[in-house]
Amino acid sequence: MQIFSTVVFTIWLLYVWIEDSHFGSQPDCNHLVKYVILFFNVPANSIWLRIFFIISLVFAAFSLLFKFSAIVSVHMENFLDSTPIGEQKNSPTKVASVRAYSLSLSLVSAVYGVATLELIIQRNKGNIQSGEDAWGFGQIVSLILILECLIDVAVTVRTRYMKRNTPSSV
Repeated sequence: MQIFSTVVFTIWLLYVWIEDSHFGSQPDCNHLVKYVILFFNVPANSIWLRIFFIISLVFAAFSLLFKFSAIVSVHMENFLDSTPIGEQKNSPTKVASVRAYSLSLSLVSAVYGVATLELIIQRNKGNIQSGEDAWGFGQIVSLILILECLIDVAVTVRTRYMKRNTPSSV
């Protein structure tokens, strides 16, 4: 199911980005929309941006499919392996460090995403109708998701701090 949904999503986004200048309910306004990439304004109908997004999308889809197959193979290897958990390749320490890195990356990308979204809204003020710039369900949910990442990072840091400052029983 994961592979099917990735392929369908990729095909749909390819269609959207190929038909970028004619897409939407008001295609004659597409040239007015500005994206914010690395804090710089970029017109939404730029040819180079469309090509960049299409190439990025294809690479991301292949990366997701590769990671999914790698995860499945590692889990199957650990499932079929009769080695005790402490002696397996994926030790708890390694898993904790990968988890901390993953949580930090999730937090940074979530904060950058919210900041970029707010900049897009600010820089497209002329195109936004009244009431569309008010905070709603989507903004509140994104902040809750960022809070969840913050809590996970704090718990991971606290756990590592407690392990380092606890005298060993050796």
